[in-house]
Amino acid sequence: MTGMKLNPDWLEDQDSRDKASCYVCGMVLDVPTTACPEGHALCRDCWVAEKTPRQRCPLCQHRTDASRLQRCRPLEDFIGDLRMCCMHGPEGEGGEEDANLEPLGEQWCSWRGKVCEFAAHLAVCGHEEEECPCPGCEQRVARAEVE
Repeated sequence: MTGMKLNPDWLEDQDSRDKASCYVCGMVLDVPTTACPEGHALCRDCWVAEKTPRQRCPLCQHRTDASRLQRCRPLEDFIGDLRMCCMHGPEGEGGEEDANLEPLGEQWCSWRGKVCEFAAHLAVCGHEEEECPCPGCEQRVARAEVE
């Protein structure tokens, strides 16, 4: 997956938001994993919080066994194929991290693509912030303003 927590509001298909969201953190499932006999999936990090695996499924309360943790590849593939917008687009607005987001040159990022393509997009997105290249400056600026 992307290796980062994605806000379900960035997904274009509203019906898929609940199916693709983690019950514990509320974000899009990142490395969907289960240890529940009923097959309920959480993010891998949410199953193994603070290196102590959950003893019970938070959805159905069945006992779980850390030795039975397994990745849910079909669900991971389903999520990877969902379409989403960039977190720097107008729909990405409103999340905690994006509260001060402003359009760059009167433009938002217009990227739309699959969840599985998002990490590659962020690597080149002109709206993604990076450290200012000026010596001694500690500000973060949009990549397009640096180029």
